[in-house]
Amino acid sequence: MATLHAYLKFPGNAEKALMFYQHIFGGEFLAVLRFKDNPDIAEKLSEQGKEKILFMVLTIGHGTTLMASDVLESAGHPLTSGNNYYVYVGADTHEEGERIFNKLSEDGEVETPFQKTDWGAFFGALKDKYGTPWMINYQEALGSLKKKP
Repeated sequence: MATLHAYLKFPGNAEKALMFYQHIFGGEFLAVLRFKDNPDIAEKLSEQGKEKILFMVLTIGHGTTLMASDVLESAGHPLTSGNNYYVYVGADTHEEGERIFNKLSEDGEVETPFQKTDWGAFFGALKDKYGTPWMINYQEALGSLKKKP
């Protein structure tokens, strides 16, 4: 069965925000990846941009996580109201992820097709017909993550 989590996007202060949330809720960080950790992206960024958060995960308890990333306007991705949060679905199988993605995208708007990524997952992003933004992810090999978010 799929799991649901919050995925938040920030204009360059994701790390500070998640440290704040950790102070309030407790928990531990499962992953902290910076833009410099992805050479394909890092080569296009300033030194300051390379230090920003590509992906960060805070466990809060009872299987809940807050995930976050920085949105870099300098990389051509402005942060606007409506693209700063997603409901994240962690699928247990590729088939489940594809099914959920296809059903949610009916009469909606696909942002990123459900496809193989450079981080080894199958991932897609969309807004459903009600305007709710979703990220669907299936990742067999978790890499730096110790547990599935």
